Amino acid sequence: MQHKIKNQKPFQIAVSACLILLAFVTISHADITTDGTVGPAQTLVPGGTTGQDYTIPADLGTQKGSNLFHSFGQFNVDTGERATFTGPSDIQNIINRVTGGNASRIDGMLTCDITGANLWLLNPFGILFGPNASLDTSGSFHASTADYLKLSDGGVFYTDPSKTSSLTTAPPSAFGFLSAGPADIDIMGSFLKVGNGESLSMVGGDIRIESGHLVAPGGRVILAGLASPGTVAIEPDGLNMNVPAGWEMLR
Repeated sequence: MQHKIKNQKPFQIAVSACLILLAFVTISHADITTDGTVGPAQTLVPGGTTGQDYTIPADLGTQKGSNLFHSFGQFNVDTGERATFTGPSDIQNIINRVTGGNASRIDGMLTCDITGANLWLLNPFGILFGPNASLDTSGSFHASTADYLKLSDGGVFYTDPSKTSSLTTAPPSAFGFLSAGPADIDIMGSFLKVGNGESLSMVGGDIRIESGHLVAPGGRVILAGLASPGTVAIEPDGLNMNVPAGWEMLR
């Protein structure tokens, strides 16, 4: 496992970790809402045998070829909860943005029941993985605080719903950042693991890891932190990133 913490003193890191953990403790209930921009607006209600399982079907988003796009107002998964993405077997990429203005808090399980599908989570306001966060997906997992995801044919999926996105069938080709201070990704005691030969990436501002584990057996773990606006290209053979000036990357 590799850490990257930029411009932090030990005391500052400890205080930051305590505040982040406090954010998880004070959550009374997680919520997942769709914002109605690429599918119907809806507040999801957990169910299943435990009453703590969210199901996110394809008809809550928009499918373009092998890409499935979702747009959430809020996306939080509390301790003991599970959010399961479902859809047709031909889906290769489930691409999710969060538009509501708040960081996503993940302290439960993210699941995808589509064999081999890659799961993408973009929230420009930040992403926090708590000590109980985990993954159950046979494909790769990519979390980012990018402002947009570019597709290989020029299509763009902006995380700002006021900008006009172009949803296409092409695979993702780059993360794009427009601000000088991209939001951070915090991994606080999490154990995040993807399947054999798959990629696990965290792409944002500071990538802060406190007693966390990122595991990709036979694959790649990629951490990239941005200090200025720019893009990070996704090569055809995986998440090989071209690093422009201002970037720091650990692989």
